[in-house]
Amino acid sequence: MSAEWATVLDEWATRFFAEMDYQKEAFNTATFKRQMAGLEGIEVADVYPDLTSSKVGMGECVQGAVTKQLLPVWYHPPCVVHNKRQHAP
Repeated sequence: MSAEWATVLDEWATRFFAEMDYQKEAFNTATFKRQMAGLEGIEVADVYPDLTSSKVGMGECVQGAVTKQLLPVWYHPPCVVHNKRQHAP
């Protein structure tokens, strides 16, 4: 493996493991919830920082529609070309 690829892999691993830190995710979710407050139709689950660790996240279960389900019926994602055949992603 070249030194350049090792650097890329190291950077990816750092970011990957940072994303798995549930305390950071709880902070980000709480920030997002504050930012979305006041927007009609948007509900962000509460998180419980006192019950969250870097390896276990605890939050509220929210009933609702998946964002994809809210897209108009006529919307189709762009196609990706693989082996000269088109497949929806």
